[in-house]
Amino acid sequence: MSDGLDDLATNDADRVAVVIRAAVGAIPGVGSVLAELVNATIPGQKSERLAHFARALSEEIRALGRRLHVLEDRLQTSEGSDLFEEAATQATRAVSADRRTWLARILAHGLNVSVLEYDRTKKLLTMLSRLADSEFILLQYHGHIADGDHANRDH
Repeated sequence: MSDGLDDLATNDADRVAVVIRAAVGAIPGVGSVLAELVNATIPGQKSERLAHFARALSEEIRALGRRLHVLEDRLQTSEGSDLFEEAATQATRAVSADRRTWLARILAHGLNVSVLEYDRTKKLLTMLSRLADSEFILLQYHGHIADGDHANRDH
């Protein structure tokens, strides 16, 4: 006979979710906001992918060198939280680590500009969701070629 304690037992997914929330919460400046958004939007499943995304986002934010309180303020807006939710949701479905890194980069750059570029960032996230990794890599390749051609024309 069950006394209901089985329902209260912590399972492996719950333990992983706690670790994810702690890891996301440890990101300087924006961690508490991200942890709240994780609690509200992403279930404990696929937590390894979310952990990778959180690390990549932390690295992107650190590399941009933007004042962290600005990013935290932007994440607390409805637009900022929507962008985070979109990127994080895609990250939990992303099989490749590269895609999770691309998502983190798009989100960090979208939050980092002088004025939150909600529409542009949302469009980029939506476009990425529709592309296969190989298609995105091909676009990057052509972008690098175009940048090189443009630079060669300037000299």
